[in-house]
Amino acid sequence: MFASGYDTTYLEIGNLKNHNSIFSESLLFCHPCKINTIPFLESKSIESNATLVLRKSSIEREDLLMVAIDTPQYQLPADALFGSVNGTKKKRNDDDISRTTGFLHNIDRQVLVEFERAGINASFFEVKKNDNVLLYNPKIILKPIIKQVNFKLKGKLLRDYTGPCEIKCDWQVSLISAPKEVLATIPIHSSFYRSPGNYELIVHQLLWESERDLTEIDSLVPYLARLEKQYLDLSKPAIIDIKQPIPLNYLNSKEMIKEASKAVVIVEQTDGYGSGFFISPEGYIVTNYHVVASEKDIKVKLQNGEKLPAELVQVNKDFDLALLKVKTLNPVCLEFSLTSDIGDDMLAIGTPLGKNLGQTITKGIVSGYRIFNGVKLIQTDVSINEGSSGGPLLNDSGKVLGIATMKAKGAGIEGIGFGIPSNIILEKLNIRFQKD
Repeated sequence: MFASGYDTTYLEIGNLKNHNSIFSESLLFCHPCKINTIPFLESKSIESNATLVLRKSSIEREDLLMVAIDTPQYQLPADALFGSVNGTKKKRNDDDISRTTGFLHNIDRQVLVEFERAGINASFFEVKKNDNVLLYNPKIILKPIIKQVNFKLKGKLLRDYTGPCEIKCDWQVSLISAPKEVLATIPIHSSFYRSPGNYELIVHQLLWESERDLTEIDSLVPYLARLEKQYLDLSKPAIIDIKQPIPLNYLNSKEMIKEASKAVVIVEQTDGYGSGFFISPEGYIVTNYHVVASEKDIKVKLQNGEKLPAELVQVNKDFDLALLKVKTLNPVCLEFSLTSDIGDDMLAIGTPLGKNLGQTITKGIVSGYRIFNGVKLIQTDVSINEGSSGGPLLNDSGKVLGIATMKAKGAGIEGIGFGIPSNIILEKLNIRFQKD
């Protein structure tokens, strides 16, 4: 069975004794086997009244929205009726019920699959100690609250069970900044008809059905995207006023590279190192937050080898940005350029692989722009390696287009790096330059 805009449903019917054969008695295979929601426990004619429903096809989205899925939770009494197997009633607290339904705490990746089909990059919600860099973390949390489970099954073993199954589930929406504060509740009432040869645990599959019905709501992704944007729009520290850098004039590109390198520093802390660069004669330095995430014993090594203690002044964990300050006289500072175009030449200066490789220069172009977890990034083929994070990405005039932040990793992946654009650096660290 198929229709434009919907997934194909595969059916195998057999054992047709006459034209009055019941759907369930004739069904050998059905996938996906979504039926209309009928309160079958109160109905004796579910098999004859059930209507097969086609599912909407998945939608490809250029920018994946990231969400975290919290552990499902029951909101019904321990002795609540779950359904029946071969006419025997099954309750939530029955000793052997988990063999049929499964445990909520070990839901596998099946429950994430349909989010991906809907253009949502879903992962299980997990609170990690010292997980302070939030650029890579979903901003939105979805928590399924199971309010009712019904099934009416027949068969000897789990793989043989057939019959209608139903779930009522509230999907609670919250933000990572306040996971216990529920911003919205989306009720979903789902059902499917279990056909033979199915090894899935009942509640696990019901949650998958509920998830699929949730993602078929056309307004879901736009709503979650608005929440993410509102969260990121508010993500910034208090305004900080700093002195504007003195403009630098260069005779040629070689001189520009030589002078710009003087503004780039190695940033060290107890757990590692990275790069940074001066942006103000007062000694302010921009770097990535993950470079200084321990927030302890931060030191900055200048090009001349001098090592200075650094104060952590501003941070934005959602955008992986940090502003440091050191006491030094007349540092060479870089200016920002707020515009860039695809194809523009780009230089990166940083400390790849080892501290002895400080002020290493690599060259490439602006390859494009991408949205990652709601944040606009510059894509470049400039070589960005471990230790380069926090270093400047410069145009051919020696002005900062962005800050090197991460590279794509994986077998066969080369020349795909990303940086945070200059306008976002200034906005999200809330830096305001003051003229003398």
